[in-house]
Amino acid sequence: MTQIPAPPLTERRYTIPFLLITSLFFLWALGVNLNDILIPHFKKTFALNDFQSSFIQAAFFGGYFLAALPAGWLMSRIGYKRGILCGLFLCAVGALLFIPSAKAGVYTFFLGALFLMACGQSFLEVAANPYITILGPPETAVRRLNLAQSLTPSAQSSRRFSERPSSLRTQATRPPNLPP
Repeated sequence: MTQIPAPPLTERRYTIPFLLITSLFFLWALGVNLNDILIPHFKKTFALNDFQSSFIQAAFFGGYFLAALPAGWLMSRIGYKRGILCGLFLCAVGALLFIPSAKAGVYTFFLGALFLMACGQSFLEVAANPYITILGPPETAVRRLNLAQSLTPSAQSSRRFSERPSSLRTQATRPPNLPP
């Protein structure tokens, strides 16, 4: 009994778009994980208690939640490619707003910047998930989506891995008589 060869993951003409869209899955996972890094720094800088610092996650995931339906509506009007560009634009503006927020030193400005960045990431996710399914044969759409989504935990792991050397370096340079 001969086996039928599996269809290719994607067609040659879709290789570059597939790689670019797949990299978005990795990048927005890094963005989500930045919140965990920001919380202790914002708590220290703005003297926040736990309740006040919880607004970091609320602003970010609130933006994700509130932008999803408008993003879906916009995708039906302008298409996935332009929707991805809108998402990248919103992410970039949100990230760039960190500069004036830092100069002003106002916590709520940072929350607004995070909210806008999360709206952009929501646009990206709403556009990228269905877009990746049309970048090749319909029979392999699920495989493409699963492969791209598998990069999300990879980004989370790479962030944790990148933190390890600095914590080891700190422990190695601490004099032996000081507590950790």
